[in-house]
Amino acid sequence: MPVKPRGSLGTSRQLTRRLVRSLIRNSFKPHPLFKNGHAQTILGLACTRYLPMSISDLGEERLFELEPNVRLFAHCHWQSDRTLHPTLLLVHGLEG
Repeated sequence: MPVKPRGSLGTSRQLTRRLVRSLIRNSFKPHPLFKNGHAQTILGLACTRYLPMSISDLGEERLFELEPNVRLFAHCHWQSDRTLHPTLLLVHGLEG
């Protein structure tokens, strides 16, 4: 049986299981007044937070190509060991 290098993610099935377990352990619990998704959206618009960032806080600039002629520019802040901490990029609202 081959030995995987330290920090290896393993198969995609193993990674999927790890991600599902993590999501179950750390599930989102909204405030009782804002259990409705619409109420959460309105609250997010009404209570906007502005996070001041200095130039050094911008992180690594990445250009993701989502499909031909569709690109997304992002400032990425990675964990110290990327192989042990996979990143999932969720994008909402690109339909136009």
